[in-house]
Amino acid sequence: MSYILISFIFLIFFYIFLTFGYFLNSKLAVMKNGNLLDLMVLGYSIFVIISFNSYFFLNLKNEYLLSFVIIFLIFFHINSISFITKNINKIFKYLLIILFYFLIFYLPVKLYGEQFYIFRGNYWDNFNYLSSSLLFSKYSYFEIKSLNFIENFLNFQSIESIITYRPYINYLLSLFLNLNLLDIFLINFSFKVFLSIINFFSFISFLKIFKKINENNRIILSFIFSFSFFSIYIFEIEALSHLGSISLFIISIKYLYLFSLKENYKKLNNIIIFSIFNASLFIVYPEIFIFYTIILFSYLLIQIFYLKTKFIIKNLLIYLSFFFLLTISSFDLNYKFLILQFSAALNPSIDWWTYFGAFIFGRDNLVLDINYITTIKENLINKNILELSKIFYKDHLKEGYNFIYINVLPSIFGLYYLTEGKIMSSFSYLLHLITLILNIYISLIIVKNISFIYKNKFKIVYISGLLIFSIIFYLILNGNFWTVIKLYSYCLIFIFILISINFKNQKIYKIIFLLLIIFPFYKYSVYNYGIGVLDSFPSIINKEYKTKINWNLKKKDLIKCQKIFTEENDYFVRSYINIKTLYADKSFENSINLLEKKNFCKVSIIEKNFVVASIND
Repeated sequence: MSYILISFIFLIFFYIFLTFGYFLNSKLAVMKNGNLLDLMVLGYSIFVIISFNSYFFLNLKNEYLLSFVIIFLIFFHINSISFITKNINKIFKYLLIILFYFLIFYLPVKLYGEQFYIFRGNYWDNFNYLSSSLLFSKYSYFEIKSLNFIENFLNFQSIESIITYRPYINYLLSLFLNLNLLDIFLINFSFKVFLSIINFFSFISFLKIFKKINENNRIILSFIFSFSFFSIYIFEIEALSHLGSISLFIISIKYLYLFSLKENYKKLNNIIIFSIFNASLFIVYPEIFIFYTIILFSYLLIQIFYLKTKFIIKNLLIYLSFFFLLTISSFDLNYKFLILQFSAALNPSIDWWTYFGAFIFGRDNLVLDINYITTIKENLINKNILELSKIFYKDHLKEGYNFIYINVLPSIFGLYYLTEGKIMSSFSYLLHLITLILNIYISLIIVKNISFIYKNKFKIVYISGLLIFSIIFYLILNGNFWTVIKLYSYCLIFIFILISINFKNQKIYKIIFLLLIIFPFYKYSVYNYGIGVLDSFPSIINKEYKTKINWNLKKKDLIKCQKIFTEENDYFVRSYINIKTLYADKSFENSINLLEKKNFCKVSIIEKNFVVASIND
């Protein structure tokens, strides 16, 4: 039942996006009406801009936005009937893909239950996103700002900063929370799937740049990307803003390429569409937009060099005007936030990379040891990168990780799970030999594809690549490893393309395809308390949160209660009870009012399970 209901909601949103995209394109005539995928992403971009301004600028609650959307659909549906009729076969095909895609993601949910989907690799961000989304679903933004604090949300750490730092994706999630029939954590998981589907379709569209790759192969490649390390990594670490931006990032790059063609770059309508894609990308995830500007800057350098400067300056001014017009309302929420992020990006003391980037040295390494992380942090203060590398290698050598560095290249290219750690037996040497062969194979693919790029003078590619590598090299030398990991995560789509497609003949590397598709089977075929396989992949920060607790508090258990109280002091346990309580429209209390004792229920963990009991019991 839940699968059907969620699928239906997905289809409604995709129809909204498609309708928005078709409406604007009917006025600007930039895309072909048969180009459904691009129209859908365009509609998603429009929806982002409209919904952001309606909530954060105009102070309209969710119901007003949804009412506007319904009225728009009723009004415009008549005009779009012919468009839908012409493309009915394609629409039906994509509907089936959506249902199948969601079914794959939903399979472990059915097998493992809430223990699996309550949170994955980053419960901090998961609870932060959910708590703020719940807040957005109940109040207008001005109400939240004017109240300074809201009693029922006081238990959530940094709630004030969460709702003021690039909060759009939290708000978008809040629209899905109106689906009150389902568990809130299941909705959160489904929302991630929803964003992943948009990314999937965007990637199919992006691959049209490779003209020799037919549609079936584009779909296959997109499926591989969606269920490989490259996409699941973002999904698992609960990076909702990043997940919600990938489609916009991909499509922005595609249209940067298309509009760079001589016949396109002067057209005003193209600049407007391009500005919409870019503005929505900035609203959803300003950090990746800054990364995107590296590619945009490379393009401008090339255009200035080969074309008349006056045209470039004119187009740039038009673009900037539209961009700032569409994003200026996010000044306090996004522009100011970026300034804070720049200072954080250059701070070498942030050690999150030890968790999010441990996979780079293979599925088993010393970085997984919290005590060793402390040692690395201490060495970072007094050692340069070369000295630190020597210490790192010697430490691993002492513990039996004799070939740790041959794990790096396969891991960077999404194959960390095929690497070996310690030398445990003669069989370990065989596995290391396979890893070495994998290094050679990957290197040959990279050299071949980079040579093709260079020989065919794809200047924007190698200039962008040179700039990105220069920045990464500088950051590594300065010990900014967390920022390096973030930049790496922004490059995942390009890394996937580089390793999976032969640029010369535009065929799929079948061996790579087979190796990449192993990942979800390897990772999720083991239940392991809802965690999956425990290794260097960031699938849980502290495994005890799943091994020692059964996350099974149901909405029906709270029906008899008016006010909920708990003596559990753990932040995440307490936050979990709080979120469940508020979503069930019950009051979460920090203390018991003795005069109203009969209305209270107490939630406790007894023998790993959540138990709800009346205070009078």
